[in-house]
Amino acid sequence: MKRVWRVLKKIMKGEDVLTVRQSAEAWDKQFREGKWDFLVEDIQKQGHAVLIGMMCRSRAMRGDITVLDIGCGNGIVARMVRSMCGEKCRYFGIDISQAALDGLKKEDPDAVLVCADANDPPPFIEKFDVIIFSEVLLYLDFRNILDRYRDLLSKDGVIIFSLYDSWRTKMIVRNMRTKLQYISSYIITNEQSGITWTVAMAQLPNPS
Repeated sequence: MKRVWRVLKKIMKGEDVLTVRQSAEAWDKQFREGKWDFLVEDIQKQGHAVLIGMMCRSRAMRGDITVLDIGCGNGIVARMVRSMCGEKCRYFGIDISQAALDGLKKEDPDAVLVCADANDPPPFIEKFDVIIFSEVLLYLDFRNILDRYRDLLSKDGVIIFSLYDSWRTKMIVRNMRTKLQYISSYIITNEQSGITWTVAMAQLPNPS
């Protein structure tokens, strides 16, 4: 009930109730304390990451690919992409937490990692064949974020996003459908945890 009241107060103040804001310091503390270790300790329970890896592999079957993982954290998606694409993938990651990136770098020394607020893309020279937003749209300015990365996407590049099922994320998924041209979309549920995810691969329509 307290949570509902907090949401109602935000609505009455005209505040955004869909986006969750956390500082870099808060994320660093969580990663240092191991709050997110469970994601990489048993990756097979994270069905969205497995599916994202498979989607990247489908692109890598055409040739070498460059992948940009937004909000890469300590590397759950990186591990799946690497295991399924191998040397055919050049992996880049962005995260606001340096603590998370330090952990990922130990696992994947070849990864190109940038500590930055994902709402403001770093000035990459590369164009990316795949840009991934795995479980991060909830923390970003999702209404405008795709346009900010448009110039980093290669001509035939794709966006892959995943979101676990909640009242907030259902509304974000609905918003994504208005901004993307879907190639494939899945709803998957982990039988052990009961968590359900939406995972989609799509292209950005040409700006009008």
